[in-house]
Amino acid sequence: GNTEISSMHTMLFGCFSGAAACTLSHPIELICRQIQVQAETGSTGKFKCMKSCIQHMYQTGGLRAFSKGLLLNNFRLIPATGIQFLIYELCQKAVTMALASKEKQAEVSALAPASR
Repeated sequence: GNTEISSMHTMLFGCFSGAAACTLSHPIELICRQIQVQAETGSTGKFKCMKSCIQHMYQTGGLRAFSKGLLLNNFRLIPATGIQFLIYELCQKAVTMALASKEKQAEVSALAPASR
């Protein structure tokens, strides 16, 4: 059978996917931000490459340095991703229904006898 996922489940799946994506990409974003800040301030020598930035972050803050700000970032991104999934699914259903309706109208007008 064709089982349809509810809107609430779609949004929850979007939230879970947002949480995973945010959590996994957050350390990389922090590293890139550190390197960008160095470049913007004009300071040189602190980070020669990504590896030196990672080493510096670990030496100064341990593993916690790679999760700094994660909770606030999750509060922002998780609901946004859930809403994005929901809106995408609702739009997809609306387009599918509109196309099915047009196909049905075309079938009916093709079967109707030509009036003269």
